[in-house]
Amino acid sequence: MLVCNCCGQRYPAGGEYLLDCCAEGMLVAEYPRLQVRDHLQGLWRFTDWLPVQEPGTDDIGGSTFRSEDLGELLGLDDLWVAFNGWWPERGAHCPTCSFKDLEVAPTLQRLVEADAAGVIVATAGNTGRAFADLGAGVAFPVVVVTAEDHVDRIWRSGRPTAPTTAVVGIAGGDYNDAIEVAAEAAALVGFELEGGVKNVARRDGIGTLLLDAVTTIGRMPNHYVQAVGGGPGPIGVWGAAERLAADGRFGGVQPRFHLAQNATHHPVHTAWQAGRSTIDPDDVPASGEGAYADVLVNRHPAYGLRGGLHDLLVATKGQTYAVEADEAALWRRTFTEVEGIDIMEAPAVALAGLAQAVAAGEIARDDCVLLSVTGGGVDRLNEDAPIQGPSDVVLVPRAEAVEVVAKVADGLG
Repeated sequence: MLVCNCCGQRYPAGGEYLLDCCAEGMLVAEYPRLQVRDHLQGLWRFTDWLPVQEPGTDDIGGSTFRSEDLGELLGLDDLWVAFNGWWPERGAHCPTCSFKDLEVAPTLQRLVEADAAGVIVATAGNTGRAFADLGAGVAFPVVVVTAEDHVDRIWRSGRPTAPTTAVVGIAGGDYNDAIEVAAEAAALVGFELEGGVKNVARRDGIGTLLLDAVTTIGRMPNHYVQAVGGGPGPIGVWGAAERLAADGRFGGVQPRFHLAQNATHHPVHTAWQAGRSTIDPDDVPASGEGAYADVLVNRHPAYGLRGGLHDLLVATKGQTYAVEADEAALWRRTFTEVEGIDIMEAPAVALAGLAQAVAAGEIARDDCVLLSVTGGGVDRLNEDAPIQGPSDVVLVPRAEAVEVVAKVADGLG
């Protein structure tokens, strides 16, 4: 059952592909008591807490491990890493190297179960890459819309591109252009939008990283650390934490959330430090220029939404951090040296934020800490299957983009 956290309206979970009820809130799933299905693979072990009728067949999931060496450098005795990327030796199988695979796999399953015609995805890179790759795996119609500068991020790693997948780049455009074009084109052709933070499958899919962590550690961590842009990731993990705390098997107290952003673009950090429940226009820089992790640049994060980032930080007595580029770069190199695997820019921001939290006394040495590494293993993946850039990309000016995306989608549906 899906329930609006604003008005209380209830909807069947297995019916229409719903994203929204009230503009001020989100649809939240009600689930039975979790039974881990160890005969399944990856995130599908936690199907009981996913808004799908049946598990998918692909092996997609991350890995949780204890990092004593990195913990010692940080001054922590009980540091755990939730690694969501490509690292098969550790049991991490995210084929596009980021935790977006955890969000996309159940979203596609939900779309298929709802007999949706197809989906149009606006992206700055990771989300679109995951939809393109995983959509090809299940032959579901996917149109990825992205800015020209981000086209190269929709790479693939050896899996053939299905004829049901298309990529459209907007010449001279940015992420906001992609969002606007995707919404207008979807309305014209009857395709669904993936939904962002409003998509319950995305949120609960990413929440499985906490389920993997607690079943590995054997308890709820005291602290959870992640970089944040728009907010679906932390909000999804918080949802899983609430359910776990109510369940009680892994401890009845939720972890304290620590969220990190770029020093050059940090609207969530600014609003939280100012004690505001909403983001003011002045909190948002005009551009994301100079951001170390530009995938975290989001002008409209889900902060003031019911059940959004502000509510999360209040409920968990959380904290936020702004990370300079040199801090993030240093900790990114350090992680690779210590663990022997590459990570993306966003988790480097999270790691630098963790270092700030420890230095500020927000986290004690003997606390159990879960660091979310939201992407990594690109170099490792390239060893297994050489990464290739996207082929057959349609590049169009902004003025023509809606019409072209609609035409492309119509040809796939």
